[in-house]
Amino acid sequence: MIGKEIGEMLLENKEGFLIPAEMVAHVQVNNHLDHALLVLTKIRYSVIPVLDNEYKIKGLISMPMVIDAIMGLEEIDFDKLSDICVHEVMQTEFPIVRNPYDLEDVLHLLVDNAFLCVASEDGSFTGIVTRREILKATLCYSNNFLSERLGDLVGGPYAVARLVQQNAGIPPQEFSLATSSGLGYN
Repeated sequence: MIGKEIGEMLLENKEGFLIPAEMVAHVQVNNHLDHALLVLTKIRYSVIPVLDNEYKIKGLISMPMVIDAIMGLEEIDFDKLSDICVHEVMQTEFPIVRNPYDLEDVLHLLVDNAFLCVASEDGSFTGIVTRREILKATLCYSNNFLSERLGDLVGGPYAVARLVQQNAGIPPQEFSLATSSGLGYN
């Protein structure tokens, strides 16, 4: 169970956690492994989604999967890269969350996954939610929370504004604060 304040903060920013499909590198099921290797190498991601021709999520592909597919007992056969299709080696068992997604379910799944694929009801790929985006929002919230408490200790937004105005020599009409911390979600 998520604490009330953290839950409210995360829900407030939920839309910002989804990286839209058009911004996510992917390959298609019928691409050959040479293309998958190129995409994985160029973008420097460890794993990317695999989509079909209708942009429905079908799997995940990683550099180790590609290398394992072309590795023999004594050598790596790079010529196989153009002979093997992504769908032959991709991972097909992985969590997919449906949009709209439940944030608490997503948080539990992100413990073991760097990102989660998000799909619409018909299975169309709508994007990913990453552990990184959730952690950035949580860090921002914790910093804001601490700053807000410190600001409250000195008397709230007006007292903090007065201190800044006096110490920086800024006229009151040029500087004001709406919160004790002076911060918001970035």
